[in-house]
Amino acid sequence: LEVPLAFQGLAHFCEHMLFLGSEKYPSTDAFSDTLALYGGQHNAYTSGEETVYYNEIGNEGLEKGLDIFAQFFISPSFEVSMVDKEIHAVDSEHKKNQPDTQRRLWHLLRSRANPLNPVHQFSTGDLDTLKTEPESHGKSLVEALRTFHKENYCANRMHLVIVSNYSIQEQLAMAHKHFDAVPKATAESCPPRPEYTQFPLYSKELGNIGRSFMVHSQGSPELWVTFPMPALKKEYKKLGEAYVWNVLSHYGPGSLKALLLKEDLSPHYSFYAENTVAGSVGFLTFS
Repeated sequence: LEVPLAFQGLAHFCEHMLFLGSEKYPSTDAFSDTLALYGGQHNAYTSGEETVYYNEIGNEGLEKGLDIFAQFFISPSFEVSMVDKEIHAVDSEHKKNQPDTQRRLWHLLRSRANPLNPVHQFSTGDLDTLKTEPESHGKSLVEALRTFHKENYCANRMHLVIVSNYSIQEQLAMAHKHFDAVPKATAESCPPRPEYTQFPLYSKELGNIGRSFMVHSQGSPELWVTFPMPALKKEYKKLGEAYVWNVLSHYGPGSLKALLLKEDLSPHYSFYAENTVAGSVGFLTFS
């Protein structure tokens, strides 16, 4: 969510770039080759307010793998040549997703959110939003990456999880050995994340409630309903959205499911709630 407006999709692109070399391990294949050598694998994803990296490796390669992985957060290289190459991979990823009706609907609904709220932005990014358009205004993608990494990949905002059959003491020792070089966080270098609930995602005043859209699809028809909810992020222990799903998942007499089946309207529906520092939204999908 903290992506600058001039580089929409930067968090996702930064995720890609961290796999492609560091000052200590400049080879772009250092991490993937090491994991493959010891029977491992890796992947990552970027969602609304977090990026998650998850890796597997055999015990005999764990120390080496951890050392290379730690450099993602200590000194990534962000080589210009690799930035220029990887931007096309992200652009291709977006083009591959464009025919997907669900993704199109997802981006459409988010694009209608409050322009002052970062949910409104294009989170995947492509060649235009990350490179062509910013560079036409004299902005550098490499510098944007370095600034974003420094400001957001800071110690107070990151969590390391190691799962292994080594003892807890051994795992802690490895964590300290390889990750203590992550720059120490201060109130100035790593302030608390901002919140955006003062900018409601959808409201009558914004004129973005009660609207309907038709999207062509080659598949079975679906009805998507999205609605704003009170901000639930700070109330996560109460699981407010779970109560909604509990009611919706009741299939007995008098339930929504029973009525939809009786009227032959929809044999299936699902509910999803997104709760972030940008606000809370509920989604109902009927098929």
